[in-house]
Amino acid sequence: MMRKHLNFIPKELRPRVEIPHEILPAVLVLFAFVYVLMGPVRISFLTKSNLKELAEMQTIQQDLEKKMKSISEADKITRQNNESFKAIEKVLGRKNYWSEIFKEMSMLIPDGVWLTNFTHQGVKGGGKVPDQLLVKGESTSQLGMVKFLAILEKSHYFSGARLVSSERMKDVRPAKFRFEFTIPVRAGTGGRG
Repeated sequence: MMRKHLNFIPKELRPRVEIPHEILPAVLVLFAFVYVLMGPVRISFLTKSNLKELAEMQTIQQDLEKKMKSISEADKITRQNNESFKAIEKVLGRKNYWSEIFKEMSMLIPDGVWLTNFTHQGVKGGGKVPDQLLVKGESTSQLGMVKFLAILEKSHYFSGARLVSSERMKDVRPAKFRFEFTIPVRAGTGGRG
């Protein structure tokens, strides 16, 4: 329950506290003087606390800069490693590709035919012309060369094999033939990069 104070004295008869107007400028000057004197103390206090906060923030900033530097260095190393891995994968993919090519080629060679030289002719014209192998070899018969061409045509890796040259070797008994084929390697075969 709340109590109310009742004042039975009429407002006109109540004592008034009047502030003399002559003192008002002096009070204002005094207040300004105190404010000016206390201002540096207050500013000094705020400055000290702000300096402490600023020092803490600078320490945090330096720590963050160190971490950012180490992160950027780690990122740089990661990018370099990724480039190295891509180069290694490309080399390994190319290596596997050619090992598959040679394995296939060795399994396709019929009896009486042997290969003496391989030459790779790379991609030309921005990738429009496929890789080609220039294959030189010898055979005991012309039929052996024809069989080899027919087998190459059916292979997964080769198509469009062409006979570049063929000649019978002179003064060799039994008869032997030298031949030279160009063999385009089908695009999209193997793990080429």
